[in-house]
Amino acid sequence: MRLRNYRGSTGVNWRLPSCSQMSVNTNGKVMDLFNIENIFIHDDGSLPCITINNLSKSQVIKIYAWLRKSSSKLSSNATYWNNEKKQDTSIAIETNAAELVVNGDADSFSHSIDKLEINDIKIEDLGVFVYPESLELFYRQGSHWNKEQIDGVISALKKIISFAPNAIITACEENGTPLELKYQHTLTKLLEEDSTG
Repeated sequence: MRLRNYRGSTGVNWRLPSCSQMSVNTNGKVMDLFNIENIFIHDDGSLPCITINNLSKSQVIKIYAWLRKSSSKLSSNATYWNNEKKQDTSIAIETNAAELVVNGDADSFSHSIDKLEINDIKIEDLGVFVYPESLELFYRQGSHWNKEQIDGVISALKKIISFAPNAIITACEENGTPLELKYQHTLTKLLEEDSTG
C-alpha cells in the first residue's frame, strides 16, 4: 500500500467522534483529518469511485474473482464485448471475465456488485469496472451509507490490499479526478490507524 501524489488507501477509524475534525503530525507537518463519511453520504448525483491501480494482471484476476465469489449471483444482463466473436457476451457464463480483459480477448467492462459480503456485512450499493491493469469500485452516494456499510467498504479495501500490497488506492470523483489531497491523507492515515489499533 503506497501513497503517491493524490493516491492513497482508504479507511475509517470508527473510534473517532462523528463529523470530527482533528489534526495529526505527518513527517513534521500538521494536517487536518476530515470526516470521510461525507464522500459517501453527500449526494450530488454523481457516481464517485475508488480506483485500484498498479496491479499485475494476475492481481486483477484474483481480486475480481474474490468480488464475484463474495457477492450475489450476477445478472445475465451484464455483458462484455468479446473481441474474437465481435459480440456482447454474458459475463455470468464466464469463469472469470477479468482474465479475458487482461489477455486482450475482451474490452473493459463494468457491472453492479450486489450484496458484497465481508465480515458479516452485506454492502448494498457497489459496482466494479475492470481494466487490464486496474479496477474501479463505484458507488451511488446517499443517506443509505451508514457506519456498517462504509465499514464494509473499508474491510473490502483491506482484503484487496492483502491480495495486492503494491496497490495504489485513490478516492476519486466520477470522472476519475482524485479528491483533494487532504482527503487522501485522511483516508490513508485512518486506514493505518484502523489496521494497527
